Amino acid sequence: MNMNDHTSKNSRSAFLRSSVILGSSVASFFALAQSANAQVTQTAGDSVYGSTSFNTGDRWSDSTAPEAGKTYSTAVLLRTPDSASDFTFEGDSLTLNTGGSLSFKGKTASPSPTITVSLTSDGGHVNSNGGSFTLDGTWNLLQDARFYGYNKLSTIDSLITGGESARLIVSGIGLSGTGSDLTGGTILANSGNSFSGGIFVSDYASLFAAADGALGSGDIRMIQGSSLTLSGGTTNDYIGNGATLNVNANIYAINLDFVGTDNIAALTLDAGSTFGADGTYGAIGSGADFESALFTGTGMLQVIPEPATSGLLIGALALCGVILRRAKR
Repeated sequence: MNMNDHTSKNSRSAFLRSSVILGSSVASFFALAQSANAQVTQTAGDSVYGSTSFNTGDRWSDSTAPEAGKTYSTAVLLRTPDSASDFTFEGDSLTLNTGGSLSFKGKTASPSPTITVSLTSDGGHVNSNGGSFTLDGTWNLLQDARFYGYNKLSTIDSLITGGESARLIVSGIGLSGTGSDLTGGTILANSGNSFSGGIFVSDYASLFAAADGALGSGDIRMIQGSSLTLSGGTTNDYIGNGATLNVNANIYAINLDFVGTDNIAALTLDAGSTFGADGTYGAIGSGADFESALFTGTGMLQVIPEPATSGLLIGALALCGVILRRAKR
């Protein structure tokens, strides 16, 4: 074997060793990347009182407590820790699929504890079963999502997003005791809320809008015994300008706890059988164009149809005129 053959053989060996090392490194890199971006699922619900998977790994598919770099989903019960302390879900995100629920199970404290999570509801819901709390972070609605407040006063500080096909359903007993003893309910407090699917306030639930824009841009539907309070904003723009407020005659009250007017597109006080004329609406003695015992407070709602709605009406009238003229010929 001459010197050139020996050198060539060594070069091939070195190349093969380098290729093996490089291949191993690439495989390790992709394995780590796959692990970091893995979808982790909850394998069993937190059915035992006091149990939690929020910050433990007992019931996650990777047997590890939630951590950054991973996304999580559940179709079963996920409890928060049984504590009055604040907690943050350490995973990148948490998706509540159909059958899944995030249940606050902490102890009541003053101020109420804050649960921070990047949340998506794809058929799942959020419950408050152990006292008042504040939900913070983000909440994206892919399907109708229920927030069940029981008889405690809880706050949603989360930035709520979502399209027209997903409503926020507010449930829970807002009235505690008799008369007007409002000790429970749900507060929407984020002025940046952009969800457009609307809000359904179920029977005997109480909803409080504590910031301009907190109710999103969609319609609001209220049924028996429910209440709505608008208070705390700076421009009194609680309900979307293009939204319809749809209530029936046996709701508890709409408390317009502000000074000025909030513009809406339409108002019905009989569950959609009839719609109110343009003008202001308020409590008896408020001086509004139309007064009703369903309203309390000093504020008013101003019904101003959206330009698009007015344009359609004008177009329809013009079409009727053309048809009538042709009929006379």
